[in-house]
Amino acid sequence: MNSKEFYYPVIWDWASINGNYGERSILGTTNTFRMNNSTYKTNKPFEAVNKDRSIIFDFSKGTDLESIVLNDLNAKSTYLPSLTRFQNLKTLDLSYNNFNKGLSNIGKGHSLEYLNLYRNANLVGPLKDLQYCRELKYLNLGYTKVWSVLDGLENLTKLEYFSLELSGYTYNPLNGVFRYMPNLKYLNLCYARVAGELQEQFINCTELEYLNLTANNIYGKIVDLDKCTKLKYLLIDECSFGGNLDNIKDLQELEEISLFADAYVDDDERLSDVSALSNLSSLKKLTLGGQHEFGNVLDLENSLETIEYLDLTKCHLDEAPKDIEDMTSLTYLDLEYNSLDTDEVDRVLQALVDNGLENGFVNMRDGSNEEPSDDGKANKDTLEDRGWTVQTE
Repeated sequence: MNSKEFYYPVIWDWASINGNYGERSILGTTNTFRMNNSTYKTNKPFEAVNKDRSIIFDFSKGTDLESIVLNDLNAKSTYLPSLTRFQNLKTLDLSYNNFNKGLSNIGKGHSLEYLNLYRNANLVGPLKDLQYCRELKYLNLGYTKVWSVLDGLENLTKLEYFSLELSGYTYNPLNGVFRYMPNLKYLNLCYARVAGELQEQFINCTELEYLNLTANNIYGKIVDLDKCTKLKYLLIDECSFGGNLDNIKDLQELEEISLFADAYVDDDERLSDVSALSNLSSLKKLTLGGQHEFGNVLDLENSLETIEYLDLTKCHLDEAPKDIEDMTSLTYLDLEYNSLDTDEVDRVLQALVDNGLENGFVNMRDGSNEEPSDDGKANKDTLEDRGWTVQTE
C-alpha cells in the first residue's frame, strides 16, 4: 500500500449538511460551516465568492463554529478572519485550493485538532504559529511550498497524522522533532526535501504504523525502528543508507517494505544483508530494486505464503529466490535487469503456473536475462490464458 492508498480514519464526528452546502449547520454538539466546488456560487450569510475566485469570509455571527470545511474550491486567495475568534474551532479543512495568504494566525487562540492544507500549491513560507496548535492530531501540508515546518513542532505531542508529501521550498533538517510525538501513527515525508541522519529519529514513536521517507537527503543506518513494533508500512526509497536490516527483524506487523535504491546511490550505501527479512511473518509487498549488494541471499522463510508483490529489479541476481515455488500468493514479480539463465527463467514460470493464480504480472526482460525454453514458453502461454502479463523478451 503506498501513501496515496493509505486510509486514515477520521476520528471526529462531522455534521451532515443534508445538501445545504455553504450554510452554517448546527446538529447536536457539532457546529459546521461547509462549502465545496459544486456550490461555490451560493451567496449565504457566511460567505461570498468573487469573480476572480478569491474568497472573503464574514463570520461575525459564527465565532462558535467548531468545524470549517472549504475544500476543492480552486480559490486563488483567501482572507480569513483571525482564527483567534474561534475559541471552539477543532476542524479546519482548506484542501485542494490555491490559498496563499490570510493564514498567518492559523495556530493561535483555538483548540484545533484537524488541519488540512493539502494541495495548496501557492502556499509559500513558514507557518510559525503551528507551534501553538498543541491539540493537533491531524496535520496535512502535502503539495504546498511551506518551509521550516519541522521547527517548533516538538510542542505537537498529540499529533497522530503528519504529511509533508511533495512539499518544501527549502531543505527541512531532521532535527529530532519526532521524538516528542509518541502518539504518531502516520508519517509521510515523501519528496519533502528532508535532510539528515536516520539514527534515533523515531525512538519514541511506538505507535507508528506508516513511515514514508522516500526521495530525501537521508543517510545512515536504519536503526531504532525496533521500537516501532506496530509498524506496517516502511518506505525509504531513493535514500542513501546501508548495512543490514537487523532492527526490523522483530517487527511482525510489517506488511510492506520498499527500499529501492537508484543509480546514484553508492555501493557502500546499499544494503549488504537482508537476512532479517526471513523473520517477518506478515510481509505482503517487498521492493528491493537496485539493492544489488546482497547477492542471491534472499530468504523469506516466514512470509513465503503471504508475499504477494516482489520487486527485485537491477539486483544483479543470477538466481531467482530459492523458495519461489512456495510463494503461493505471489501475483506480482519483477526481475527485470538481472542475469537469470534459461533454466532459472523456466523455473520461475513453472512455479507461477503451479500456483494456479490468475491476473498477475511477471517481468524478466532486459539486462542479462535469457529467454525461456520451449517448455518455458508453453508455461508463459498458460499464464497469459489465465490473465497474466508475462514479459520475457
